[in-house]
Amino acid sequence: MVQVSYPGVYIVEKSSGVRTITGVATSIAAFFGRTTKGKINSPVRCFSYADFLRSFGGAHPDSEIAASVKLFFDNGGTDCYIVRLTGAGAQPAGVDLEDRNGTAVMTATAKVPGDWGNGLRLEVSYNTPRPGESFNLTVIQEEGGVEVAREVHSNLVMDPTAARYAPGFVTQSSALIKLDLDGGVDLNTTAFDGFSEARRPLGTTTNEIQTTLDGLIAAGRTRFDLSVNGAAFVTVDLTGWDPTVASFDTDLQDRINDALGTLVPAQTVAVSFDTSTEADGHGFLRLTASNNDRATVHVRRAATNDLAGPLMMGVDNGGIELARRSNYRPAPTGSFLRVTDDTGNGDLTRLNTLAGLNQNDLTQITVDGETPIALNADPNNIQTTGGGDPFFEDDHGATSTTGNNDGLREKLQIIANAITNAPGSRYRAEVQGYEIAVLAKDGTFNQIPATIDFAGPQSAAVNAFFQRNTRQYTLGLNGTSPFSAAAATQEGQNGGAPDFNAYVGDAAQKTGFHALDTVDLFNLMVLPADKA
Repeated sequence: MVQVSYPGVYIVEKSSGVRTITGVATSIAAFFGRTTKGKINSPVRCFSYADFLRSFGGAHPDSEIAASVKLFFDNGGTDCYIVRLTGAGAQPAGVDLEDRNGTAVMTATAKVPGDWGNGLRLEVSYNTPRPGESFNLTVIQEEGGVEVAREVHSNLVMDPTAARYAPGFVTQSSALIKLDLDGGVDLNTTAFDGFSEARRPLGTTTNEIQTTLDGLIAAGRTRFDLSVNGAAFVTVDLTGWDPTVASFDTDLQDRINDALGTLVPAQTVAVSFDTSTEADGHGFLRLTASNNDRATVHVRRAATNDLAGPLMMGVDNGGIELARRSNYRPAPTGSFLRVTDDTGNGDLTRLNTLAGLNQNDLTQITVDGETPIALNADPNNIQTTGGGDPFFEDDHGATSTTGNNDGLREKLQIIANAITNAPGSRYRAEVQGYEIAVLAKDGTFNQIPATIDFAGPQSAAVNAFFQRNTRQYTLGLNGTSPFSAAAATQEGQNGGAPDFNAYVGDAAQKTGFHALDTVDLFNLMVLPADKA
């Protein structure tokens, strides 16, 4: 309504409601029929035959739709919709993935039905910035043995509250597969709380441990940064810390929790000095999350007066950090020198066994029957300081931040380099945290080394730590991985020919012909016949 402010004539313009008729294309076609892949009952717009191939694959052996689409574009067509239809028996390919202890944890399923899904391969790797917490998943689509598509989903975790929670993140972001948590997995019940363990050997007695810590603090090494349960990092400062031998672990715990108490909500850790008979009886400082979700403990270097580096606290400094629920990750593909226990409770006996070896206890390694690789002579000599010295001693010189205690990582890297650089080898290796991953350079998805064996006085104990797996997982029934559950694995199938009702579809569900209800107008419908 016009607001009248003084006498006069006022003009008001109102829309008549008449709409200009916009021209539409009269050359858009729609094709219905069977294809080798692609979404079902979902119209996909194609502007070329190449678009059709990318979305729906090559010619279906029992349908003429591919030939019809090609003729359409060959004869001047430029715009069409394709609607894939299937008959009874169509199902997506799938595979059940197990954790490192042989328990089914997740199911990977092709996003659409069809035997195309039997060409999907999966690679799982723990080679992440936090190898005790996250994992990478690579999804590869092969057609006729040739890779045609690849997706990499990095730094996935098994914490259902996290943004990169594996089932939710992959299902939402992948165009090829969806991930579902196995129905028998309860992520709220886990065998151990998240922790961060410093890997500098501190001594074999309480007095020795305190002497080591006192020496570092006296030298001005008093600070480190700490994050618990994903909260913000706080700086812990041990300046002036002078506990008695009888209470230094509880005093240290109180000092740390005072710093964490400034957060809202407050976080806490439990402090322990875990002694290991395997690592020459040495103790290692462990900080374990003790309230709220008890999920993670992360340590990083402080900006000044850092203590994390000398103590080897935090992954970047040589520490080891295992997250709650990390034991529910799918087993990595390839073969691993595994340092965590077999039951998923975070026990590090295997790692301590390696740390307690003498440098001459392992003399060579043989992968899958290839030529043995010497480890006691250049260029791959792991006796860096002396054959009778412990593995944890390194040859980093007098200026070593860790007091020459980073020998385990040093020797694992030498071994990995030796495997990778072996002339003519079909394998390569890399260090992921404190584990050596032995990976096939090529071969089928079921490629797996028959054996990986050290030689030397303590080789038998260490050889038992190797966990062998195939080069890749595969969806469908052709995989032989020891960490996929064959009973629950499903073969992808195209299904039979669509019947009359499949074409007519359902208006409410937008299937069949009704799949086109929401798209642009078209003036040509093509229903390619199934082949006789």
